Amino acid sequence: MTKQQHLLIKMMEECGEVTQAASKVLLFGAGDAYKDGVPNTDSLLVEMNDLFTLMAMVQAELKLDTNDLGFTSVTRTKQKMEKVEKFMGYARERGILEKEKS
Repeated sequence: MTKQQHLLIKMMEECGEVTQAASKVLLFGAGDAYKDGVPNTDSLLVEMNDLFTLMAMVQAELKLDTNDLGFTSVTRTKQKMEKVEKFMGYARERGILEKEKS
């Protein structure tokens, strides 16, 4: 196994751990601390940090640069946030997502 393969697998594992931590927040609540007395939101934050770390390692190992795609990561992040907000608005219109509280 190459270093690249190892890092990609580790990043995949972290994606799964973020998924699991997020589901515990939804299933049992943000403040629940059943697992080791650690609140679910703290566990989620730890897993997200681990994922960000592996993402950075993979990006460095593969020499990935979003500028090669003709945009910066800041631009892509902004575009993604706008897209998510757009579809959250649509979900609110459809009655699937609750309306924001004032």
